[in-house]
Amino acid sequence: MTRPRAVELRFALLAPFVVGSAAAAGCVGDGEVPSQWTITIGTDAPLPLVGDRLLVEVLTPGGDLACDGCRRLLDGHAEAFPVSFGVAASNASKPSLRLRVRLHRGRAVLAAGTPDPGTTIDTRVALPDAPGPVRVDLPMQCFGAPSTVESTCDPATGALGPLPEAASGSSHLEVGSWSYARPGTCVDAQAPDGMLCGPAGLFFFGSLRDPDEPFEHLAYLSPFYLDVDELSVGRARALIAAGTVTEEPRLRGDSGTLNGLCTYLGRTDASNDAMPLNCVDRTTAAKLCDAQGKVLTTEAQLAAAAGNGAVGSRFSWGEETDVCARAVVARSTSTIPGAAIYFECRLGSGMPFGPVRVGPSRDATFSPAGFRNLAGNLAEWASDGFLALDAPFWQARPVLVDPRAPGTIGVVRGGSWEGPIAFAQSFSRSRIDGNGRGPDVGFRCAKPAN
Repeated sequence: MTRPRAVELRFALLAPFVVGSAAAAGCVGDGEVPSQWTITIGTDAPLPLVGDRLLVEVLTPGGDLACDGCRRLLDGHAEAFPVSFGVAASNASKPSLRLRVRLHRGRAVLAAGTPDPGTTIDTRVALPDAPGPVRVDLPMQCFGAPSTVESTCDPATGALGPLPEAASGSSHLEVGSWSYARPGTCVDAQAPDGMLCGPAGLFFFGSLRDPDEPFEHLAYLSPFYLDVDELSVGRARALIAAGTVTEEPRLRGDSGTLNGLCTYLGRTDASNDAMPLNCVDRTTAAKLCDAQGKVLTTEAQLAAAAGNGAVGSRFSWGEETDVCARAVVARSTSTIPGAAIYFECRLGSGMPFGPVRVGPSRDATFSPAGFRNLAGNLAEWASDGFLALDAPFWQARPVLVDPRAPGTIGVVRGGSWEGPIAFAQSFSRSRIDGNGRGPDVGFRCAKPAN
């Protein structure tokens, strides 16, 4: 298709600084000031969490680029807004034009080089026939709703509708003014013993780094408290001894077997009180939390804590990749029948196999005291059922609010002493069929902060 030559794209801030050139189409003489549409883009999105780049395209009604220079990638950080530029038009006859603007993250670009539509604000408008000042709004209500050649998201409903003509004037949206961009907070001084404020607010649940499930979904967590450590044998034993909880974890079995790595020794034996509780099923874990006036953590709460909330770090401690120096993972042994054969972190180190006691650890999050052992020691039960990240449940737009997936198949987060190094990553998740009570799985509890 032949692109119209009567259109030029002059990306210029409303100041002498020129972002792009209008000379490509060759229709403007030296020193001549062309008529133009002056575009102002605004957004209420929290930046840079949901975007740091603006992909701007001037298109024909059929969706093709209207000129050779009609695509620009602009700065999408908060400091750049409101973003303004000009689209110049010559005195020749002007065809109908469309403007497409996509606010996205640089890390969320598909192999084809285009933004991930599920995590992008994508708006199209028709430019009016008469050049002049117009605005383009990028509202969070339209996050994850990709436009088409003939339709774009209606911010009133979040659904696709006919392309509107660009409104005159400047955008009224302010960066970070979306309602979910300002989370409530809890107060550490009021946190129950052994708990801290969890990373409430917006974060991306899922991962673009996991080749098995490359999906991310924007989620919002209401303020909550979270146990600093995995639940200890001592705390569980006190609840069981008091009769508050009648079910008991699996008792330690014979040495040299998997049951020999269970940490619970019975309601009257305090020898292992400092160890994290394992060999416990999800139902009993939930009851032990409930007996303390807490709840078993959701998968989203564990994911946010492990990735430091909106930071989205690869590990609980950050991006450092020396996992063996940080987390209790890959410390299994081939001498126990049925054990997973992951022992890379024990080779030449003299480290024992099995879980370690709760307490100070280099596997800790960014918070002042730090949530500990989210990457290793024991994988941790979530209260959710396991659902693949492309399941319809996760597709809520524009945001998942305090999600808890249904289902009977269990899900655990994080790595364990018995698992591979890769499971230490903050997005690691696994399914457990049946009512598993393995020596590599424990849990921690949460509590709403309201």
